[in-house]
Amino acid sequence: MSKRIDRNSSLELLRIISMLFIVMNHYSGEEPWNMKGASLVNVISYQLYKPLGQVGVDIFVLITGYFLASKVDANYAISMKRASKVWLEVWFYSVVVFFAGSFYYSHFSIVNMVKGFLPIVFNNYWFATAYIILVLLAPFINKLLEKLSKREYIVLLIITIFCGEVIPVIGNTTFSLDKGFGDILAVYLVG
Repeated sequence: MSKRIDRNSSLELLRIISMLFIVMNHYSGEEPWNMKGASLVNVISYQLYKPLGQVGVDIFVLITGYFLASKVDANYAISMKRASKVWLEVWFYSVVVFFAGSFYYSHFSIVNMVKGFLPIVFNNYWFATAYIILVLLAPFINKLLEKLSKREYIVLLIITIFCGEVIPVIGNTTFSLDKGFGDILAVYLVG
């Protein structure tokens, strides 16, 4: 499974749309708006924007799974390099946001500084943390998946989708802790 998959502009457009969905979800605030006195348009907008974040995340991870699946023979150093690049980008923006927020709100604390300087360690951004874990584990996951029969792969998909996507809906967050690695592992395996 060492085939090379070239970039596809349709998939890149789909990735951009998924990012737009995530931004729209964050625009909704991921918190219930004060609906008292809100117009029908605002209520409908909130209800439409809120689920788009998870749809966007799932599309993004599906595309990642599609491209990383061809990298079974990639060595661990490549995964480390890829994860380090994402980690550095997250670290840079986290530090910038920390200093900007501390300056703007005139509220500096050592605890917030440590969290700002170690965003992945403290899981400040669930997706970045889960994505880095996924990138680090991808070569191993891919090698293991290649050894499974089709039937075993389907059973694995059913278990991870059920534990990562279905069970959290009823409040059992043992596998996924609401949003985390378990959530994107199931989608990655589908991709």
